[in-house]
Amino acid sequence: MHAIDDLILVGMSQRTAPVAVREQYAVTEGDATALLHQLQQGGLLDEGVILSTCNRTEILASTADGTQGAMALHGALFRNADPQHVYSYRGVEAIMHLFRVASGLDSLVLGETEILGQLKRSLEAGLTGRLLTPLYEQAITVGKRVRRETSIGEGSLSVARVGIEVAARAIGRFDRSRAIVVGAGETGMLVALNLTSAGIKSLCLMNRTPERSAEAAAQLGGAVESMGLERLTEQFESADLAVVCVDGAQPLVEAASLDRKALSKRDQPLVVLDLSVPRAVDPQVAALDGVILYDLDALLPVVEEHRASRAAAAEEVT
Repeated sequence: MHAIDDLILVGMSQRTAPVAVREQYAVTEGDATALLHQLQQGGLLDEGVILSTCNRTEILASTADGTQGAMALHGALFRNADPQHVYSYRGVEAIMHLFRVASGLDSLVLGETEILGQLKRSLEAGLTGRLLTPLYEQAITVGKRVRRETSIGEGSLSVARVGIEVAARAIGRFDRSRAIVVGAGETGMLVALNLTSAGIKSLCLMNRTPERSAEAAAQLGGAVESMGLERLTEQFESADLAVVCVDGAQPLVEAASLDRKALSKRDQPLVVLDLSVPRAVDPQVAALDGVILYDLDALLPVVEEHRASRAAAAEEVT
């Protein structure tokens, strides 16, 4: 059998599962590498790459037996998941899916560019050789070319930008608002850049490592504050907008830790935007008086508005 026919892709994304399901199967970079080694040592794959972002977790692997390989990969990443939440492709279909992902056609936000960096990092953390290394490199090259040669890359959106648009509809004027961004990674920086561009009155960047938040704040320039997470609850409650985009299995902000009385007496609700998977803000926070909580699934209506207007750009790619 040809090597391409032995390629198996098994995944879960925003197209097939809500965030409450996706967060159960998110994989950190370290866990992805360890799992790939385990699967390789067990003879279940020759090469493999796991891509895990806020909107998808999927594995592309070269297996000795396509049918058995698909079952093994499904069990390794999506044990006990409802079958309707998981998709599977083999051979050329798996390659086509990879190229659609790289081109931004399968993203929550059509044409977003962050996926290219995520693909590159997943490749570096994967177990790859003569088959997957050139395949991923070609997919990344095609993704860049698609954005360069078609209109899908013009004015491209991101999850961060759509999130800020959703928040703006709830808050109104940013020039009168104070915001905190928790997490100084790629998404956190994009959120902060969008907020500063939108004219936010006051911005504080928070991170587990204070040095990282200080470095990120310096890159943003202006009067952006920075600090660690030791005053998270205090800063959270005093903000008009709190955007949380961190990695971690446990909620960073829990309803029980917030001052319910203070929140209920606010003149304007605290708008919370949780862009993390797994979610970093306890969903029960949404039940508190004086709080409006949005997670990634809450972005879908705005995403669909933009998707309809960009349908012609997608046609150029396909």
